[in-house]
Amino acid sequence: MLHENGSLNLLLMKPLVLKVKPSCAFEFEVFDKKSRSYVVNLKERMCTCREFELDGFLCVHSVAAIRSRPGLSCYDYISEFYTAHHWAQTYCGIIHPIGSPDGWMVPSHVSQIICKPPSCESRPPGRPKKRRIPSTGEHVRKQTCTRCHMAGHNRKTCRNPIPLHMR
Repeated sequence: MLHENGSLNLLLMKPLVLKVKPSCAFEFEVFDKKSRSYVVNLKERMCTCREFELDGFLCVHSVAAIRSRPGLSCYDYISEFYTAHHWAQTYCGIIHPIGSPDGWMVPSHVSQIICKPPSCESRPPGRPKKRRIPSTGEHVRKQTCTRCHMAGHNRKTCRNPIPLHMR
């Protein structure tokens, strides 16, 4: 059984431009075109790219390491879950039909729950307006109008009459 439409065949047919330096019989350092290095441990089935251990399927670094050792087969390092036997076991069980919704037995505590759809209200366009919360110890500077010299507003919003000394 091949993983993802024959991706093992694609990995094996692809010419690998990776440099492999063996550390011991089962551990390798693999360098890619950009000189990044990956450590492949075939005994533990691990690679530092983490693809080998997470998927249970070979990564390009592990394929390069296996190819560097004659007598090793890529098929020996693939997880057993990718075999034809396990694939067949996945679908061998019985799938029972559900039947029409009229015949379903719904518990009373479940049927009493009202499930509303999510709200469809759209947010207003633009950045949300938020007032900054001043830190502790930060003094708040009061606005002072430069026209009437009163506190609490500025020149633009001043409603007081223009003083005589300014005319």
